[in-house]
Amino acid sequence: ALGQVMNPVLLASLAGLAVALIEPLREWCKESVIVKILEGPANTTVPITLLAIGGQMATSTHLAPSGLSARSALGLCFLRLGLLNALWSGAVVALVAAAVVPEEDRLLQLCLLIQGAMPTAANVVILCAVHNAYPAELSRVVVGMQLLAVPVLAVALVLYLGFVDA
Repeated sequence: ALGQVMNPVLLASLAGLAVALIEPLREWCKESVIVKILEGPANTTVPITLLAIGGQMATSTHLAPSGLSARSALGLCFLRLGLLNALWSGAVVALVAAAVVPEEDRLLQLCLLIQGAMPTAANVVILCAVHNAYPAELSRVVVGMQLLAVPVLAVALVLYLGFVDA
């Protein structure tokens, strides 16, 4: 049972906790070149772990077979990442035009844009699983949305910045 729980991410987390608790080791790590090299990959651990968990949920054999077609899943992804993203971007532009959001505060504008454009959280899958309301189907949609969110958000930010700078 312990072997199923222990994975490289958990072991690395426990090692990091040990380093954080031991003062001389923590000080050594602050100046270590190895730690500086590993900071980049370490910062990607949480998103990759969430994608792996979502992928496991989406392909789990313990879940009932999906009644949701790939076309419907893509449609849901488009509605959330395409249509709602466009509506939210329009709302941010309207808030700036109405002087509710300061025009010179680009950071606030981008934070609002990103907050509204983010894909649906995996918490929705947990709620669906608790209420037995299509958890397998929704987990597949959420994983797809997370994967599609990267290029969609990049394009949305470029378009928004191009519109604001015009």
